[in-house]
Amino acid sequence: MKVHLLRHTKPDIQEGICYGQTDIDLLSSFDTEKEDVHSLLGSTKYGSIYSSPLKRCARLARFLTPDINKLNFDDRLMELNFGSWEMKPWKEIEKSPEAVKWFDDYLNVPTPGGESYLLLLERVRHFIEDLKENQSKNSVLIVTHLGVLRAFSAIITNTEPREVFGLNVGYGKIYEIEIPPDSTTTREHAPLSRSSDTPVVEPEDAPLLRPIMFVGTGSDVGKSIINTAFCRIFKQDGYHPAPFKAQNMSLNSFATPDGLEIGRAQAVQAEACGIDCEVEMNPVLLKPTGDTESQVVLLGKPVGHQSAVEYFNQTDRDILFNKVMAAYSVLEQKYNPIVIEGAGSISEINLRDRDITNMRVATDKKAAVFLVADIDRGGLFGSVYGTLELLLPDERELIEGIIINKFRGDLSLFESGKKQLELLTGVPVTAIIPWYDSIFIEEEDSVVLKTKSVTASKDKVNVAVVLLQHMSNFTDFLLLERIKTVHLYYASTPDDLKDADVIILPGSKNTIADLNHLRKQGMAAAIIRAHQEGKALFGICGGYQMMGLEIRDPDKVEGNVEIIPGLGILPVRTVLTPAKTTKQVSFNFLDSDENCQGYEIHMGITETDEQGSPLCLIKRDRPDGYFLNQKTWGTYIHGIFDNEVVLSSITGIEFSSEGFNLDLKAFKEQQYDKLADLVRQNTDLNQVYQALKIE
Repeated sequence: MKVHLLRHTKPDIQEGICYGQTDIDLLSSFDTEKEDVHSLLGSTKYGSIYSSPLKRCARLARFLTPDINKLNFDDRLMELNFGSWEMKPWKEIEKSPEAVKWFDDYLNVPTPGGESYLLLLERVRHFIEDLKENQSKNSVLIVTHLGVLRAFSAIITNTEPREVFGLNVGYGKIYEIEIPPDSTTTREHAPLSRSSDTPVVEPEDAPLLRPIMFVGTGSDVGKSIINTAFCRIFKQDGYHPAPFKAQNMSLNSFATPDGLEIGRAQAVQAEACGIDCEVEMNPVLLKPTGDTESQVVLLGKPVGHQSAVEYFNQTDRDILFNKVMAAYSVLEQKYNPIVIEGAGSISEINLRDRDITNMRVATDKKAAVFLVADIDRGGLFGSVYGTLELLLPDERELIEGIIINKFRGDLSLFESGKKQLELLTGVPVTAIIPWYDSIFIEEEDSVVLKTKSVTASKDKVNVAVVLLQHMSNFTDFLLLERIKTVHLYYASTPDDLKDADVIILPGSKNTIADLNHLRKQGMAAAIIRAHQEGKALFGICGGYQMMGLEIRDPDKVEGNVEIIPGLGILPVRTVLTPAKTTKQVSFNFLDSDENCQGYEIHMGITETDEQGSPLCLIKRDRPDGYFLNQKTWGTYIHGIFDNEVVLSSITGIEFSSEGFNLDLKAFKEQQYDKLADLVRQNTDLNQVYQALKIE
């Protein structure tokens, strides 16, 4: 197979700045340079085109690829991750002690919060193996970075990595290489020399660790966030971790790359691990549809609705537990360590014989268990002591440490309290994590929405999200919240909508029930009135369905109401169906050429009564949503507001001219690193790693 490796054109960055995976743009000369590249490629026909997703490669790849179906973005083609060094001058970096260690052994030593060159080689190696499996003899074009070009050369030519650093490929130039069909890219055939006797920790040869599990004294004590932090810490330390939560109850879900549904928290944790989310990470998901009933999602697919009594008392718990642990087994074959999250409190002794997600998992896998407690809510000593006293002896033996979360004030003032807690319980306090408000990680529970201010701002674009009883996927609005000139709040009364510039109807797990509730509260009439007054109104998923003429439920998917009139704003009708659509999608918004990303999770088919314009085209051919006008539309795509072209359309803000950085991926990576740094600084990691050793 002939591979053409094309380096991106000149980036818009001052010389001498370290930028790695920072998503910087290209120089204004790109319009001229891209034509030069086009001439360089000539009439070569490529079977597929692959590209790093970073903007400096993606723009060139899109220009060269009229057929969008042939273009594949792959994170493994990104430049080396320089972590906290990114966007700093090299002259400043070179003075640091970390830089001395890195320059001495950059093959093995990762940059602070980043990766070593060996880790870059490993992801390129895996990409090459996948490429060989999926491609025929046709030529392949790969738009990427110089570091990746050198990695390709080292792997394919069986050359030591140090020797390829003399390979220089200019901006917008091609490096051609042939991959023989019977070639191998294993370490034995591509030696990776090390400059020290210290073994590098890499995914495939890292020492095997016990699984680690974070359980709680109660709900909302911070287990998910602690789990996310350790997912990133293990990744930074060279391991290949993966998250696991046997059973999750949440309306905030996500679609895996293969079109299955899991809890959003596990998708976030997988992102912190630097891997794609998989259904095995959350085999059981309960999505509440009312006060006492939930939709049960098993291994990514809905299997029906059950009341709490039916689920806990009539479901064969052993069969369910075996399915859960079979999913775990799939993960432990590929990842190390498994970072497990418990659910709620582990001291609910009335549910012990029906447990499939807390200490039963811990005892089955002999996990190192750390108990998380929230000091901010009060009652720390009682909750920790009581929780531990209610455990069975074999469960208590697995508890390796206590993590005190959300501490406010001077940590030194709690030193005596720490000692007293350790004497009382006989368990060491492994970490005291301070309260923070400058790190932004997606929340799992919508309880946080109650803290959002509903007071409109005179100097900003006021965006009101209608607060539904069964609201799902509130993470759709996280990027909107980050924009300094936007004030986003959650509206629960008609008065809350009076000063809104933009109103959004979000997703719902029970669209009919939520629409009925909006009518009873006077919110439905207020939304219609706001639309008639010319306010912008947009609907996502269930909110899109509500904006139509009617919603039918012939199979009683959501309850006993078989038909209900909608708000009558869009000329569409929806029929709810038992089959659920779950998929990640690439789409174009209105007439934009920008390749946008999102995902679908819905049960229903929506059709229009008249010829109308779709809002989006998925993969340039499948229509989605309905576009009434610039101020009124609906869509099934979650995550639509994570795309700059959409945000510019609804807010009227030109972000490039305003100097905003809306690169959500880069922002998330930065936040995961900040969270990991905070937890590192306040945790006895030696104790953690000692507990994870396999005797």
